[in-house]
Amino acid sequence: MYIDMYLCNKQYIGKSSNKLQTRIVGHRSHVGYIDEDDIINESDEKTLAEHLLEAHNFESVDHFNSNYSFTVLEVSPKNLDQSEQRWANKLLTLRPFGLNKEKPGGVACSTSSMCRRALDLRIQLL
Repeated sequence: MYIDMYLCNKQYIGKSSNKLQTRIVGHRSHVGYIDEDDIINESDEKTLAEHLLEAHNFESVDHFNSNYSFTVLEVSPKNLDQSEQRWANKLLTLRPFGLNKEKPGGVACSTSSMCRRALDLRIQLL
């Protein structure tokens, strides 16, 4: 489990059974290769590259390298999906507050009860 923090304070929770460096290379490989279908898609696969383009109009790997910071949250959890969901709930990383588009299991954030709960929690904090 890892968290990615962007300089604009948006966070993204990710999971990988590979080394973190390998996963970061995967995220970085999407920079500059985002099209309209990717932005419409509810998958998290290209979320970090999409955020650079949509929110900040950045399209280069240099922007990716200088604006994202990755940190390991948990090593070898028993269940990656449950761990990802726990961290996403705890840190409120689902859209609109964070960069995650979907909750574990591939359910789009816009229709999930977890998103509504996150919104309720965020409103209570304000």
